[in-house]
Amino acid sequence: MSAGHKKKRNLMKAFRKRLFCHRNIIVISDHKTGHIPVSVRNQCMLIVGVLGFVAWGSYSTGSYMAAQSVLVEKERKIASTSLENRRIESEFALIKRDLINMLDQDEGDMSEYAKFVIEQYKGTEGGEGTQSDAQLELANLDSLDHNVVLERIAFLESKLNEMKANHASVIDSIRFTTQGKIEELEAIIATTGLNPQTLAGKLDKENNKLAARKQPADRNAPQGGPFNPVDEERLIEEDAKLHEDLQQMMTLHEIVDKLPLAHPMKNTKITSGYGMRIDPFRHRLARHTGIDFVAGHGAPIYSTNNGVVTETGRRGAYGIAVEIDHGLGVSTLYGHMSRTAVSEGQKIKKGQIIGYQGNTGRSTGSHLHYEVRYHGSPVNPKNFIEAGKHVRKIENH
Repeated sequence: MSAGHKKKRNLMKAFRKRLFCHRNIIVISDHKTGHIPVSVRNQCMLIVGVLGFVAWGSYSTGSYMAAQSVLVEKERKIASTSLENRRIESEFALIKRDLINMLDQDEGDMSEYAKFVIEQYKGTEGGEGTQSDAQLELANLDSLDHNVVLERIAFLESKLNEMKANHASVIDSIRFTTQGKIEELEAIIATTGLNPQTLAGKLDKENNKLAARKQPADRNAPQGGPFNPVDEERLIEEDAKLHEDLQQMMTLHEIVDKLPLAHPMKNTKITSGYGMRIDPFRHRLARHTGIDFVAGHGAPIYSTNNGVVTETGRRGAYGIAVEIDHGLGVSTLYGHMSRTAVSEGQKIKKGQIIGYQGNTGRSTGSHLHYEVRYHGSPVNPKNFIEAGKHVRKIENH
């Protein structure tokens, strides 16, 4: 330890001894003198107590001042809010007064909506409570005149007109999209060679028969739910054309869903098309009522849409064949199979395997003879397959 550091320690020790030395408190009473000794420890405790009291007093004073400041700020906000509420109430009273006065004047220049608002305010006049003197005083001011009221009503009317314009815009957009969809569906059906309107009539009849076959609902069965009335007359009046277009689009969509537009086999080649050709047996001109597809002996044959099997088994020149009714008077016939995979009366899904390619019946080799029939008369299957291609393009678009 250096001499300077040692000297500094000695000075500090001497200062503490002088500051906290043994002291006596002299007490004089009745001409007597007494001495109360105060040790160094008691002196330290006294100083610590005094410092603690001073610190507590400072903290309490600061906390009180901070709380007082918060209370003052809250009182100021309450006063400001109360003033704003009184201002709004007074302005409302003034507007109501002007509206009622306007009702007693000439109403020729006011819109129907303005008259409605005025009538509503007038109708609630008797139900108002007594106004304060400050409110009545503000209500009698001319700071807001009739023009202000009319401007506010005009603003509300503009908002209503804007909503009506947006509604009309949405309706127009839906109508435009619906019309485009109708044209696409009609073009698809026309590709098959069938008439969309005729098929729509048949679909309506089939749906009515289906509905008649269903059991009527039991009116006494438990039912419930809130009553939400619909203004049908207004709906028909405003959007009658759109409603009609949507119904037409759904009808056409249902027709397309029923038509056999898929391909009956995969990875095939056509060996004979629909129409006139040289008969392979008699070698003379003859009419071919379907399309011959070749994929490979035993290759699976798929139903080209949902339907019901109306015939299966041996069928003369067609060999082993399957016929499926798809509704709307449309059916498909699959001939020359090696074997079938369905039975008569069975409900079939689109793409379901119904048999396998073969060489039965009047055939020169293994292939599928595929026909599409409308009310029993053959029509060109190629048109239906082409229509199916258009459907897939639209779905993938």
